[in-house]
Amino acid sequence: MLQELYIKDFAIIHEMHVGFAPGLNVLTGETGAGKSIIINAVELLLGGRGSSDLIRTGREEAVVEAVFRAPDIPASFDIMESLDIAPGDDLLIRRVFQRTGRSRAYISGSLATAAMLGRLGEGLIHIFGQQQHQGLLRPESHRELLDQFGRLEERVAQLAQMHRRMTSLRSQIHSAEEQRLRIAQRVDLLQFQVGEIGRAAIRPDEEAELQSRKAVIQNTERLLEEADKGHRLLYADSGSVMEVLSRIIEGLRWAAGVDPTLSAQAEELEAILYRLEDISSGLAQYASRLEVDPGRLEEIDERLAEIHRIKRKYQCATVEELLALHRNMEQELDDLEGTTLQKNSLEEDLASLEKEIKKEADALSRRRKDASAQLMELVEQELSSLGMDRTRFVVALRSRATESRKETPGPTGWDQVEFLIAPNVGEEPRPLVRIASGGELSRIMLALKRILAGMGAVPTLIFDEVDAGIGGGVAEVVGRKLLEVSQHHQVLVITHLHQIASLANAHYHVEKVVEGGRTLTRVKPLTDEERVEEIARMMGGVRITDTTLRHARELLERT
Repeated sequence: MLQELYIKDFAIIHEMHVGFAPGLNVLTGETGAGKSIIINAVELLLGGRGSSDLIRTGREEAVVEAVFRAPDIPASFDIMESLDIAPGDDLLIRRVFQRTGRSRAYISGSLATAAMLGRLGEGLIHIFGQQQHQGLLRPESHRELLDQFGRLEERVAQLAQMHRRMTSLRSQIHSAEEQRLRIAQRVDLLQFQVGEIGRAAIRPDEEAELQSRKAVIQNTERLLEEADKGHRLLYADSGSVMEVLSRIIEGLRWAAGVDPTLSAQAEELEAILYRLEDISSGLAQYASRLEVDPGRLEEIDERLAEIHRIKRKYQCATVEELLALHRNMEQELDDLEGTTLQKNSLEEDLASLEKEIKKEADALSRRRKDASAQLMELVEQELSSLGMDRTRFVVALRSRATESRKETPGPTGWDQVEFLIAPNVGEEPRPLVRIASGGELSRIMLALKRILAGMGAVPTLIFDEVDAGIGGGVAEVVGRKLLEVSQHHQVLVITHLHQIASLANAHYHVEKVVEGGRTLTRVKPLTDEERVEEIARMMGGVRITDTTLRHARELLERT
């Protein structure tokens, strides 16, 4: 509920502070007195756009403030919670516009954005008037009003929750499919790499062995020469080591016969002789096995090149690193091939949920169809009493479902809802947002609010030009309906009709005065006697007579 409004240096308002009451509040005054400026100021508190042109001439900034009772609206809870504001608390909204073009917004002392004000404002006030783009001027609100009338909000909320679950499942399935593709690609790569390294069949010490063989082949001639020389010097040549050693042994054996202490040396030399004989024989055999084989050298070079290529490809410095990498790849491949994804299970859950969503959306469509027929009849009855006799009001339901039903409903179901009217007999109903005048919009919303009284959650409704084009008995009917709506909402009405003003719980007079060569707008709550004079002015024009005063008093007493 809007409790207080403060405006300073805004348009032609120097400074204004006014408190509003529960129930029906009316603002009256001469045309051009500044009543619409007050509505514009409230719009800014709801996130509307402002500019430096709104600042009063000669001032550097304009200020608009209001105190609200915080709404019990779920859409506003996240903002209120972030600011530590509980439903029912006093809520202060403040906007400051500077001549430089900058503006600031505050919610209960905390800096806020215009977007935050807009979201919070949806739960605070709805404004209905010619220049406003709220309420009926938003086609998406038509579905909300129909659901509110049919008491379908809870079912819509359940469907929206199911839709969010469906979206989450689709996201999980998409992620599972992406993971499956990533795993498949990784498995393919690992299978290739494991196969490539495996086919190379590299043994741990193979590279060193090949390098050694290569060195032997490259030095075969020298090796033959050295082996042959060793064999000859040890055994084959005249005067060889073994020949000389044999003579020494022969001499020591004779000497040992004389002196037995030399037997040990003779025996040791005999052992050396046998050992040298084995070495000489080994050298001969080694030389016999050596042969020059260029083909074998080429094979070794090719094998070493293959090992080097694979090590370089897999960025391994040694064969040991390469073989360790190969083992790790095999283990990873085993793990990945054993991975089981939940995609099939998720798809089954999704198919079941989509079926339930379609079933719920179908049921919701049937209920909306029933509710729309009732709403059309009731609105036409209300409009007839509001001076829009014989106006046709149509609730158009357009389903997004196709015959194949391959699609799934949106979070609010299959239906697109739009209000159509035909104000004149013989015309086809057309979209309300395109052809309704400001006065017609106000009366249609008044009719809807009268029907939906008690169902709506928005605490404050402001009607501008609700009395456009009506008078007499219809004006009193409009006033009575506003009074009925005000039993469930705080209602602010700008009106020129005494029939409506006389029903108010609180009456405010807006006037434009000139002080110090400047035009100012003032708002004044009227006392009982001042109300009589204002009602008389609205009844009789510029000249107020005793008769109009008496009629005004009687009208107020009657209400």
